[in-house]
Amino acid sequence: MWVYVYGSFVRGEIDNNSDFDVLCLHSDNPILNIPSNVHTISLKTFNKMHEEGDLFAHHLYRESVMIYSADGSDLIREMKEPAFYENWKKDFESFTLIARYAMKELRESNSSVFSKGLLYMSLRDLAMIYSYVVMGEANFSKYSPFQIDNPLEMSIDHYDHLRASRLSSTRGTWADELLKPLPDSCIGLSKRWIEVLNEKVRHHA
Repeated sequence: MWVYVYGSFVRGEIDNNSDFDVLCLHSDNPILNIPSNVHTISLKTFNKMHEEGDLFAHHLYRESVMIYSADGSDLIREMKEPAFYENWKKDFESFTLIARYAMKELRESNSSVFSKGLLYMSLRDLAMIYSYVVMGEANFSKYSPFQIDNPLEMSIDHYDHLRASRLSSTRGTWADELLKPLPDSCIGLSKRWIEVLNEKVRHHA
């Protein structure tokens, strides 16, 4: 069994809302007494992700630190770099559809916490995939849409509001400020940005 920390703590991108992301890689034998907030992946599944170039495998390869190993080995560091991310086009199309759905819902109800959270997730994931395909190296930052060569023009404050909405949906937390409406301009900026990214990645399909 191997235990890794990954994500914002490893990147040094820590704020009051940062998770302490922990991954447990294990054999196919069931593991008891693993906390529910620890992400667990079987070695068989992880090897498949590695061979298929899954973006999460690339994330772990670049941004993880081992904190426990049953045999003293550092599995991820001892593996070669994950294969090319072959499914990027399918995933990019999926996140584009999710973003369009979220924007449609927000035009009808611009205070929907769930839809704002979906928009945040899709914007970030589109930027991560774009950076991998177009720029040659995936950017896993929570602010990846602002750190690519075609940055999102939305204000950081509005983006953070989307992010807070996502965290509320996934963690079950709440604050009244989450009901604050998202300006229509943010939806328009997101729509145009997604169109630009889709046009750029078509040249790499």
